[in-house]
Amino acid sequence: MKPSIHFSDIDFLNSPLSREPGNSLQQQLYSRIKNAILDGKLKPGSRLPGTRKVGETLNIGRNTVIIVYELLTSEGFLISDNTGTRISNNYPESATSPAHLPEEVKESITSLVEGTEITQQVINSAFFPGIPALNIFPHNEWRRAESRASRKAGFTILNYGLPDGEPALKQAVASYLATSRGVNCTPEQIILSSGLHKTLQICLAPITQKGDRVWVENPGYEFAKSPFRNAGLNIFPIKVDKDGINPTQEMWQNFPPKVIYLTPSSQYPTGARLSLERRIDIINNAIKYNTIVIEDDYGGEFPNPGPQLISLQGMNSQASVIYIGSFSQMMFPALRVGFAVLPSTLLGPVSESLLTQPHGGNRLAQLTLTEFIESGRFIRHINKMSKAYQDKRKKLIRAIKKSLHCAYEITGQQVGTQLTLNLPADIDDVQLVAQAQQHGINMLPLSRFRADDTVEANGLLIGYANTPTDLYDTYMLRIDKLIAEQQK
Repeated sequence: MKPSIHFSDIDFLNSPLSREPGNSLQQQLYSRIKNAILDGKLKPGSRLPGTRKVGETLNIGRNTVIIVYELLTSEGFLISDNTGTRISNNYPESATSPAHLPEEVKESITSLVEGTEITQQVINSAFFPGIPALNIFPHNEWRRAESRASRKAGFTILNYGLPDGEPALKQAVASYLATSRGVNCTPEQIILSSGLHKTLQICLAPITQKGDRVWVENPGYEFAKSPFRNAGLNIFPIKVDKDGINPTQEMWQNFPPKVIYLTPSSQYPTGARLSLERRIDIINNAIKYNTIVIEDDYGGEFPNPGPQLISLQGMNSQASVIYIGSFSQMMFPALRVGFAVLPSTLLGPVSESLLTQPHGGNRLAQLTLTEFIESGRFIRHINKMSKAYQDKRKKLIRAIKKSLHCAYEITGQQVGTQLTLNLPADIDDVQLVAQAQQHGINMLPLSRFRADDTVEANGLLIGYANTPTDLYDTYMLRIDKLIAEQQK
């Protein structure tokens, strides 16, 4: 029987939480419990009081306590099962969490939401896009895979890795992509990196020159544009509609790009899926104008059941398509493992460029991921998460339909961990996001993804994966109230 912790023994939970504006109750409770664990005041194995009791004692909502408990569980500090919630015996010694995003991501998001400070609290809170369901990640299986990987590698794991990543993981990724995404490749065509930004940087350096034209989606993924700007490329936005990016034949003739970057599985941020007709058109024109296509398979890891469109990479071997992806959505953001599948024509230049890069990435992480994939646990995890996200999508859409009274349109329902809520033009989505953040609801405004005013983009990008489903109704009612206040 694990010992329970009584409030009479923990005076730091007895003292009231601050009610000052901007001082989140959720963040205060999170910090108190986490610091108490790290300071040794809450002992491993001890059971925490129930969420209802904590809420009553501190005079806060039970949902606030539930979110804090789930967040600490996702970070490995707590363990929850049918016996209750207790302190983990193997919690992290640092404050680093799987939900922590790299600084460049925060900076990019800050540029989207001007005037709004993006903090760890914002990233961890409700409806923030791009975070998978961390609380149902199989931590124990991952630790066992890590242990196996470490034992197999021995002391050699302490050495530098190869610039293009661990060969065993490249083999595992090639097999996975062939069966799940229709990607035709060999392990030799794959390079591993620390994520999207680094992958683009590696690929762009040897194949582009300053001033080259790159087509991007409008509205589009701001974070992906940073490597293009750093490479001195001329960014040319192309309008997106319900069928994805839509360049005209005149654009191809008059402004042919050296590179075109697109997110065909689930366009970021609108959620549009690139139609088969346009996929064929892009591939044919890319071959004709010697354009390199960068296919970012964002959101394609978790599709709805039913027919799926083949990847651009697998459509025509004559096209120069760089297929890129990341395990951040499939696993957890802190893993920091991304990949690119290079066409054979670019293998030489990119491989030569890699020789100037630091040696490899996190070898233990890559070898652990290899073990996780080869054991079959990865596919089981993907299947489990796909079903969970399908359920979450349905419940969020139900909550939206039940709660919102303004005109709206939902897009991006087919894949991924987020959807797009398009709102009337008279609603200030930036103001709405800022107001919602005061209530612990942290979405992104669609208008900040526009390259210019030539496209209509107004609404909310809502990430539902890492938010408890029993809170959807509460949060959507709050959003409806904030919208109603704007429309008065």
